Amino acid sequence: MSTSGVEGVHVLVVDEHAQHRGLAQSVLENAGYRVSIADAGDAAVRAFSQTPADLVLLDVMPPSDGLATCKRLRELPEGEHAAIVFLTSQDDLNAQRTVLESGADDLLMKPLKRSELLLRVQSVLRSKHLLGEQERASELIRMQRDELMRLQRQREETIALLVHDMKNPLAGVLSNAEFLVTSGELHGDQGECASDILNASRRLHRMVMSLLDVSQSEHGVLTPKCSAVDLTALLMSVRSQCGPKLRDKSLTLTVVVPQEPIVLEADRDMLTRLIANLLDNAMRYAPAHSSIGLEVHREYDAVELRVSDAGPPIPPAERAELFESYVRLQDTAARMRARRGLGLSSSRAVAEAHAGRIWIEDGSSEGATFCVRLPCRS
Repeated sequence: MSTSGVEGVHVLVVDEHAQHRGLAQSVLENAGYRVSIADAGDAAVRAFSQTPADLVLLDVMPPSDGLATCKRLRELPEGEHAAIVFLTSQDDLNAQRTVLESGADDLLMKPLKRSELLLRVQSVLRSKHLLGEQERASELIRMQRDELMRLQRQREETIALLVHDMKNPLAGVLSNAEFLVTSGELHGDQGECASDILNASRRLHRMVMSLLDVSQSEHGVLTPKCSAVDLTALLMSVRSQCGPKLRDKSLTLTVVVPQEPIVLEADRDMLTRLIANLLDNAMRYAPAHSSIGLEVHREYDAVELRVSDAGPPIPPAERAELFESYVRLQDTAARMRARRGLGLSSSRAVAEAHAGRIWIEDGSSEGATFCVRLPCRS
């Protein structure tokens, strides 16, 4: 069907009165439509079955019996796509409502007027065309959505297989690297090499486990194995692992914790990854020779960790998105922090799995502060 003209548009006129059929046929053909005619409902169904029309002008009154004929036309293979306009001389509103509710697209009152007939036909055809395009677009969107969901499932399954296959060999590399470093038998360049292998293995192991955290969190199955965790001791352990990277960039890490012990009911490994990921993020974006702050504030039933750096600021509008997996931010400064930040996605997953939350604030003077709030023993 053409939307810019009437060339090729087929109209079927169904009316028992030859005069009415002739008038509609003459007006429409003079306007460029291709017109066929029928004098009753049975003839209309046969004609439509042989050559489906784009639009049917259908008289309501017997013998056309428009209401029944409309239903029969809609049941034909191409009937649902055709526009149907009832022709009626009934000016009763209830009767007109009944006519429209029977499946017609519009209603045209007799006697027919040339201008009104052409405008109504054009309008109905245009509406039907737009509706068809909308349905096709909706179907295309549904197909694309289903394909994206399929690809998403495929990606998640691939990630799960990779993580599963990497865990065991990586654990072997890590344990052997720890043995070499702690054996005391390697010195000089060999000792430094072993330390580099150990640090790289730890980072890779944390990345793999962070990937697993994010995957399980998205499926709602990230479940911490909680036990009593001494937070201060945990922080000191993570801090010691940051030494080589701090030295490489000439960074200073300042840790401020309360004097009294802080005990959390938490998954030790998950909490270690959370803190290590936040410190790694701070070290990655902090300028050389600057300072990173790690502070712990105790409240009655919660503890708050704050990791601050002097890196690029993060606009408030972009902060929530920074914790999404594989996000690309719009703001130029924020994009400087928007490497495929799996560590931050994992940090959010771990915080939420512990009934906590994570957010970003402005730094005290510059940069940004990443804040984590977790419940703790009173």
